Amino acid sequence: RLLTAEGLVEATSQRGFRVTSATEEDIRDIIMVRSEIEKLALCLAIENGDTEWEGRVIAAHHRLQKAELSVAQDADDLTALEWDEACRAFSLALIDACTSPRLVDLQRRLFNQSRRFRLALLREDRIDFGLRRANQRKIVDAILARDTTAAVDALLDDIKAELKALRKQVVDYEKQAVSKNKCILELGEEKERHLKRRIEVEEKFEEIQGHLAERESAMKEINITPTCLPTNNPKRIPNGTGSNKDDNDNPSKDTPALANANIGIIIKAT
Repeated sequence: RLLTAEGLVEATSQRGFRVTSATEEDIRDIIMVRSEIEKLALCLAIENGDTEWEGRVIAAHHRLQKAELSVAQDADDLTALEWDEACRAFSLALIDACTSPRLVDLQRRLFNQSRRFRLALLREDRIDFGLRRANQRKIVDAILARDTTAAVDALLDDIKAELKALRKQVVDYEKQAVSKNKCILELGEEKERHLKRRIEVEEKFEEIQGHLAERESAMKEINITPTCLPTNNPKRIPNGTGSNKDDNDNPSKDTPALANANIGIIIKAT
């Protein structure tokens, strides 16, 4: 519930919670409200802050500069979190003399909502540390000089630079999502073509099987069987000159040769 109230997660029907999605409009809205809140709080802090507040700003700025040097060289998880905490501490130090707890609380919430975007920028090497150092230096110098206009201008320049990087990040993400969806669509169409071709092959195979079954059935309906009508003595040598000497010497009229046998072929239809 606390994360939902902070705008860090969102509830989905019957699916639990998920990290709040980010769009270009969401980021623009967060940065716009944050700009107005921090601008008002900074003006009040410069008006009401004392030397102790100035000392806190200088100390927070020093820690942030060291953290940015470290994270620019090696952005491992621990260094990244230390850098993000230094960013939060510096942003809070700028306004903690505004004498308005509600402004401070609003700034904290908006900072936390944009926190994951900054870490994503860091992971993707999209942060211009040189520009950040220049803007932060201008803010601190203006605070020490009690120049409200210069301090606010430098603060807004720093926020706008972050907005520009975040918008580019979201646009790139959207392009990647479109490209991914296009690839998925193309793969789906290719899969559909393969499935259609497979169905056509299976239908052709079934058609061939049907033809074979019809042919086999037709062959069973017509049975062709050769039948020979044997003679009285099928073992007799037909030409009278074989190895059966007795029969060859005395051929009988009652025992015709095999060559004169009446052979018939009966075709039976079943």
